[in-house]
Amino acid sequence: MSDSGFDMDAKNIVINGKTISYIIEYSRRCSVGLHIDDESRVVVRMPKGFSIEYAEDILRRHFRWIEKHLEAKRDVPVKSFCNGEMHYYLGNQYPLKISQGEINSIEFTGEAFLIQCVDTDDVADILQFFYRKKAEKIFQKILDSVAPNFAKYGVSYTKMSVRKMRTRWGSCSNRGAISLNLELIKLPENCIRQVIVHEMCHLIYFNHSEKFYDLMNAEMPDWREWKKKLRFL
Repeated sequence: MSDSGFDMDAKNIVINGKTISYIIEYSRRCSVGLHIDDESRVVVRMPKGFSIEYAEDILRRHFRWIEKHLEAKRDVPVKSFCNGEMHYYLGNQYPLKISQGEINSIEFTGEAFLIQCVDTDDVADILQFFYRKKAEKIFQKILDSVAPNFAKYGVSYTKMSVRKMRTRWGSCSNRGAISLNLELIKLPENCIRQVIVHEMCHLIYFNHSEKFYDLMNAEMPDWREWKKKLRFL
């Protein structure tokens, strides 16, 4: 292992009946620190040689701090999917225009979501169907524009899938399969690109080392700007 690196296998610990996902970052530091990352995982930063048992003891002792900061990340407004309610799509908000009819359908005009439904209870599912169809198309388009830049490193992805993820924006396997969070479709395209570049970089460095971030800087110099905008809307 290098002087600084992650144990990339996320681990879980149950504290007071709640499951906490965490990863360990080893470094030359002399102290232990905690950080909540963009995927709502607790990052335990500690010197090399410290045990997993020690890390989990730290997590237990600081559970109230962890719980507070995780809840802040999960503070997502509850949607009622009623007429006129605003919903995000590619970084902008648009109102729902709902009417009842004999079939379920949805059309995005660039100014609003026009939804026809048999039952108003179906509105959430209709909008979710729209998001998934658009995500599959738009994510693939962005991935196909990014992937050729990585050919010079001798890597390529094998497949792309769109999934609902509770705590992660994206993931990749050592076989080159990339999964992207459906919620990304609500964010600007450059946010989606940042996540895709991040996962493609993991096909070369399956860690968050200095070399990994050097590669991120080379392939998307303004990635930090867009990473700051990653949030559930």
